[in-house]
Amino acid sequence: CRAKTKNTIVFFHGNGEIVEDYNDSKRVNEFSKTTNLCMVEYRGYSYSEYQADVLKMFDDVSLLQDALQERYKIEPHNIIAFGRSIGSLFVSEYSLRYPNIAGVIVESGFSNGADLLMRRID
Repeated sequence: CRAKTKNTIVFFHGNGEIVEDYNDSKRVNEFSKTTNLCMVEYRGYSYSEYQADVLKMFDDVSLLQDALQERYKIEPHNIIAFGRSIGSLFVSEYSLRYPNIAGVIVESGFSNGADLLMRRID
């Protein structure tokens, strides 16, 4: 993230993707012209040293928002949370924890995330 404005899109990518997949994305380039763009990488993805853990990943939503506030002074009401595929689960969590966020965008989201979670927990 580079804070050039307070308005920020927090982007949660889909399963089978990593943040680097979006480096040359036209969508990312367009978003970043007018707003901050924070691309979120998940535990166990890409260069993460952590094991994938969906329940801990939900808690990472709060860690992310804390970092945005402390480092960049970006409050929840300046956040648009964008989730693609599995990212829709974390966008939903974001909006539950921070109901005053500016907006939510879900692309190819899950209609029932509980099924996915139950498979991951078992």
